[in-house]
Amino acid sequence: MVLPTDMKLQSGNYFTIYDFAGYVGGSGNVSSTSPDPSFSQYWTMTTSPLGPTPDRLNPQDDPAIGNLTFTYTGPSIPSGQLTLGNFAATSTFGTTTESFFTATNPQAISGEVDSNITSTLVPLGMEIPAPIGTPEPATLALAGLGLPLVGLARYLRRKGAPAAA
Repeated sequence: MVLPTDMKLQSGNYFTIYDFAGYVGGSGNVSSTSPDPSFSQYWTMTTSPLGPTPDRLNPQDDPAIGNLTFTYTGPSIPSGQLTLGNFAATSTFGTTTESFFTATNPQAISGEVDSNITSTLVPLGMEIPAPIGTPEPATLALAGLGLPLVGLARYLRRKGAPAAA
């Protein structure tokens, strides 16, 4: 995540990732922070069924699926294009779908709060089942070899039977 040039980061700023299915408790972490690696200690992650959401933003938010919120609690970073870190969490699900990401930060010069919303990928709350009734390649090979032999046996049996009167 990058702090835009005209923004500052101060204690209480946060971002929320909505509908993160299958979150594994305690797996949220932050690494590679700026201005140095010690700034990872200033980020906390919480989960909640709804929000929090910055004022006047309206992301789709399913209360049955938890949200992840990362909140900054450190000293103010006055401004500048700065990589804030790598934010990660583990899910029990491996497939993804689109959801929303909201954030709030004050502008560096005026201090006015800038809230934004964008799409992001999150874990999909279900495993995609394996196709039912699809045979393995070895099964298909055996059937491919066996069916002609069954047909030949039937043909030979019919050919050897006496004609019906």
